[in-house]
Amino acid sequence: MFGISLLLVYKLMAILVALMMVFAMFREKNWQNQLVALMVFVPFVLRAAGVK
Repeated sequence: MFGISLLLVYKLMAILVALMMVFAMFREKNWQNQLVALMVFVPFVLRAAGVK
C-alpha cells in the first residue's frame, strides 16, 4: 500500500515537472532554449508513463 502511494506521488511529480517544461517551452522566445526545454521534457514524460 505504501509503495503504491509513493509510486503515485512520483508519477504526479514527474507530470508536474513535465507541465512546467511545456509552459517554459511556449514562454521562451529563443529556439535554442525551447529545444533544451524539449530535451528535458521527454524524460519526464517517459517517467510519468512508467517507461524507464
